[in-house]
Amino acid sequence: MAAGDLTSLSNVKAWLSVSSSGDDALLGRLVTSASRSILNYIGRPNLLVHSVNEVRNGTGTERMMMREFPVLAVSSVSVNGSVIPAQPVNQPLAGGYIFDPWDGQDASGPQRLQLIGYSFYCGSGNVTLQYTAGFQSVEDDVVPVGATPSIVVARPWAGDVSVTYATGAALTPVASAPAVGQYAVSAGTYAFNTGDGGQSIIISYSYIPEDLEQVCNEVVGEAYRRKDRIGQASKSLGGQETISFIQTKLNATAQAMLDPYRLVAPIGR
Repeated sequence: MAAGDLTSLSNVKAWLSVSSSGDDALLGRLVTSASRSILNYIGRPNLLVHSVNEVRNGTGTERMMMREFPVLAVSSVSVNGSVIPAQPVNQPLAGGYIFDPWDGQDASGPQRLQLIGYSFYCGSGNVTLQYTAGFQSVEDDVVPVGATPSIVVARPWAGDVSVTYATGAALTPVASAPAVGQYAVSAGTYAFNTGDGGQSIIISYSYIPEDLEQVCNEVVGEAYRRKDRIGQASKSLGGQETISFIQTKLNATAQAMLDPYRLVAPIGR
């Protein structure tokens, strides 16, 4: 699965019931093309966990909807060059910023950033927000005891974020043959050293929401079948019936599944 792809070659072949490898290169190109079309449609550069530096116009209010979602953490808020601190934990009357935490629902929509005792003063480009956004899953697990301990994550894996012991100590990622305190990951399978067998760990990774993955499978499937009927809008079968073919790259069903993920320019850009 190449960087930026929303599905894998194996998933597409399963959807199409294709078992041969003759068209693997073609299907791989179609996956990348379909993924880019979908990301363009929903207005996102990618879905992975990433840092966002957002410059906005102040609205004169105490609230602002952040542009990307889901937001995992806010690291910095500044207005007119002054840094606004985070509100201290368990001090609801103290000044600072707070934000609505992600509820874990894939298409939950934009999240609100709110200032307590401060304001997003009116201005042009005078507000800077720095935060981490993207689809991240966090899974607790135990490293299996055995000769080649490995764990397969539950959701469609798209990129590694981190692995830690339950104590919070971080394991180090390596390309292969991990030693104790290390791990290697490939396509959502995390490999560990036998010396870590039985250890409780926490795996954090970027994932592709399952409905977006399915839309990508379907778009690739339609493009793949369309190569055998280029230019055809319909086909008559013995004069008894006519089959009509969908001509658009994203049909109405696909668009309906994608719309909840679209990024829209918030008020007070």
